[in-house]
Amino acid sequence: MARQLDGLVGYIATPVNLPCGLMARLRYLTRTPHARQAARAAGLVVTERTLRLWLGGVRSPSRKNLERIEQAYTTVRRENIARYLTARLNREGRGTRVEIHPLNQSQVDGPRQHVLELRTLNVRRWDRIVAAWAAGDGGELGRVSKVPGGGLWGMLDNPVAAMMSVMDLEPQTDLARHYDSGGWLARFAGRMLVVCPRCGGRALVIPRPGIPDPRYFSELLFQPRRLACGGCGAIDGWKPEVQGAGLVGAVLGGSEDPFFQRPLWLQTRCAGHILWAYNEEHVDELSAYVGARLRERGGARPTMSMFARLPAWMKGSDNRSEVLAGLEILRELAKRTAPADRSDAAHERGDRPRAHRSMYFRGGPYES
Repeated sequence: MARQLDGLVGYIATPVNLPCGLMARLRYLTRTPHARQAARAAGLVVTERTLRLWLGGVRSPSRKNLERIEQAYTTVRRENIARYLTARLNREGRGTRVEIHPLNQSQVDGPRQHVLELRTLNVRRWDRIVAAWAAGDGGELGRVSKVPGGGLWGMLDNPVAAMMSVMDLEPQTDLARHYDSGGWLARFAGRMLVVCPRCGGRALVIPRPGIPDPRYFSELLFQPRRLACGGCGAIDGWKPEVQGAGLVGAVLGGSEDPFFQRPLWLQTRCAGHILWAYNEEHVDELSAYVGARLRERGGARPTMSMFARLPAWMKGSDNRSEVLAGLEILRELAKRTAPADRSDAAHERGDRPRAHRSMYFRGGPYES
């Protein structure tokens, strides 16, 4: 839970042991008298002279002080963002959806495996959860999550074999600011909604069951895939091309999925263009960005960011209301599965990006 909440907060991406990362944290902790007091309360107890020497670059903090600075920054940042985060997740009583994903059980003996599936629930009151997270109290955070009748893990038959992710159920159009942490499109490639090649209904493209969980989002482009339709039972498989000791990955982009070249289910016409998304989480992220009045960019490689690569017509303020309306259409399409619900824009278009044949090398032979 704490990791998921941390993911909603725009922390400084540059490490504290680099000069620019250190300066950014020190300025954050010393910008006002209140910030200095909060930093001292968080454990950064040094003299004003030492702070001036650090800020002036005359003296560098020791390793122990670097750890204190990082801890103080994380604590103060959490406290400052807690009120905003609570309002964002509560959303005036509408709450925020939580997805509970089954963990990979491929290394578990057959008799001990549990039949698990993706679960979702809507949490409407986040006050105690965010308060425990902001205070860094892991014990309280665990207790709050297990409140009888209202706990998160109480909704699961086997809470040990699951991991949780938090996402907004609706676009964050009420927020004036959006922070781009530099994440790229591959983070939404784990689950894609596509048009079934047999019945024309909604099918799902996911990594083949039983393979290890990826360590990085980029590994999702090289994992064997399975296409499955719950309507007609159609099933198909995909494996990356093998070249020597490496694998040739799929290329993201365009209105077709990069593995089976099927049209994406989430497509609609918008502002004279085609608006598309891979899944509901992708729609939510786009809504948060488009609806924001102030957009901030971070990360070491901003040009790899999904938002930096969006077309100009999606970023312009003139099209904001139309794009948000289009995203609402995609959100409704995600709830439908029948062939009759298919969007008139969801057909083969041949707009896949040029293949750059990225390679992935493993330490040993690849087992498909």
